[in-house]
Amino acid sequence: MAFGCGAGAYFALKSEPSLAVVAVIALATAFIAVALRRWGRAPAPTAAVLLLAFAVCGVLSGKLQTLAMRGPVCPPLAGVRVEGWVVDLASRGATGPRLLIAPTFIRGVPVDQ
Repeated sequence: MAFGCGAGAYFALKSEPSLAVVAVIALATAFIAVALRRWGRAPAPTAAVLLLAFAVCGVLSGKLQTLAMRGPVCPPLAGVRVEGWVVDLASRGATGPRLLIAPTFIRGVPVDQ
């Protein structure tokens, strides 16, 4: 549950955290949790740090997934000429038919993107 809460917290952040910072915090909290478990006498602080470690690992998982799935970002396309092939005609939406287009050219976007 803490891992999922951490992943959800990642997507609620207002700015993108650095991978190095998130990884260092995840490793530090995991190390502290293991150290408390091994040498600590009080189970409550150990459990709290362990939950924190799982939450930070959830944040790290969200960051790694974002990095793995990133791709080129198109500029706003209002009034831009797009050339391509119609791949599919989806069900009719509120404003008309929806087309799935495999673009071959978008004005203002380099061809390699």
